[in-house]
Amino acid sequence: MGTNWLVIIMLFFFGFAPLCSAALSWQESASLIGKSLYSNLDVNSQKVMQMAGLAIDQHNNRVNGNLRLVQVLSCKDVFHTRTLGSSVFDLVMLVKDKPNKTNKYLVRVYQKRSRDKQLIHQTVVKFELIERF
Repeated sequence: MGTNWLVIIMLFFFGFAPLCSAALSWQESASLIGKSLYSNLDVNSQKVMQMAGLAIDQHNNRVNGNLRLVQVLSCKDVFHTRTLGSSVFDLVMLVKDKPNKTNKYLVRVYQKRSRDKQLIHQTVVKFELIERF
């Protein structure tokens, strides 16, 4: 019985999956798995403000920095899976550093939530300077 399952899995990965990926772009194939990509979120919502604050705190702890949030300019839900409860968000934020200079950053955040929508884990995947003012 185990060999039959192995053959079925191999047929899927080497036969069916390449056909699907060739026929669909990565955005279309990803949207089949979860929520459609790049939906904008309200930058003034409590969820977005909490996410931005946690992202800055994580970055400051990681690099021993002293960044402070000024404003969230945009927040996009890049990818969201309902079944796994995980999401990836891109935030564009204005942030002040130590000498009170404001810079624009792109921050990519990965979140894992429980079935009842409680935040379990948040990780900053990317914290990239976009523009200096």
